[in-house]
Amino acid sequence: GQADIGFGGATAAIALIQQRRPVKIFAVIAQTFEAQLALNNATLDALAKKGVTPQSPLKERLAALRGLNGVKLGSPAAGSSTDQVVRYAFKQFGLDPARDVLIQPLPDLASILGAFRQGAVQGLLGTRGSGPAQVEADKSGRVFIAFEKEDKGLEVAPQHVLFATEDYIKN
Repeated sequence: GQADIGFGGATAAIALIQQRRPVKIFAVIAQTFEAQLALNNATLDALAKKGVTPQSPLKERLAALRGLNGVKLGSPAAGSSTDQVVRYAFKQFGLDPARDVLIQPLPDLASILGAFRQGAVQGLLGTRGSGPAQVEADKSGRVFIAFEKEDKGLEVAPQHVLFATEDYIKN
């Protein structure tokens, strides 16, 4: 009730709507919800020795993820838009994010990148700009799966939206 207009991830606005708050989404600012998994070079090398690379068919890359015992994937905070989309993406392709991969939610991007660079997590999940592009730029890892390139639903999903109270829109 302290603001008339909000900008944020679509999940924030949808949560307000589900709570029956008088809120409407009135603009999509960014479309195509990126959900990417980048792995560190050591993990990529281990997978390459098994014949699985970022260029392998998606089915092979997904199967390889099930076999990554002890490999932790740093992720944005539990419940965030990105966390929810990443978990959705895993489920869409037949992986149970609670059983088939080890996801370590972290509070912010600095924590995710720090954990990745220190080896506390061997992979990271997020939108392109929230980590995968950075580890590719510093050559400490590479994108293993870009889910948005595999799922047409993510291609049209709103990533950032503007929302406002119904009264504000009326006026």
